[in-house]
Amino acid sequence: MNLYELNQNIEEIFNYLETLEDQEQIDCLYGMLEDLKEEKEQKALNLSKWILNMLADVEKIKAEEKRLKAKRESVEKRAESVKNYVSSILDHSDKISDGVTSLSFRKSESVQVDEDILSKKWMKEKITYSPDKTGLKNAIKAGEEIEGAELKINYNLQVK
Repeated sequence: MNLYELNQNIEEIFNYLETLEDQEQIDCLYGMLEDLKEEKEQKALNLSKWILNMLADVEKIKAEEKRLKAKRESVEKRAESVKNYVSSILDHSDKISDGVTSLSFRKSESVQVDEDILSKKWMKEKITYSPDKTGLKNAIKAGEEIEGAELKINYNLQVK
């Protein structure tokens, strides 16, 4: 029986208890309620162990992602270094090909900028907006009505 079914059974027993007058039947149902409560708690504890295992897996995956990212960046730097080396050896008018790969140069232009001495005339202004959640929370708690914002109470499960 899953947690949902256990909760349904507990609710049904409580509803049935309201209709009973025989003390022996009431005591029997209270015994059943206690058993269901224990089963519910055990299932919740087992699920918490599963959660802890998944969180441990997440940490292992994050560590592996970090290791793979470092390896990828290292290979990217090595490839760029070899590319720069080959570029420095060849004449910019060279075109070399062997059927599998080819080497050639393409002319391009780029602007080198020193932002510290560049005039503000040539700078773009970037403005971003994001909600001030701390300010909103304080204002709402102080009784202010703010359209588009509301204070929501959350209950977060702690698994340790």
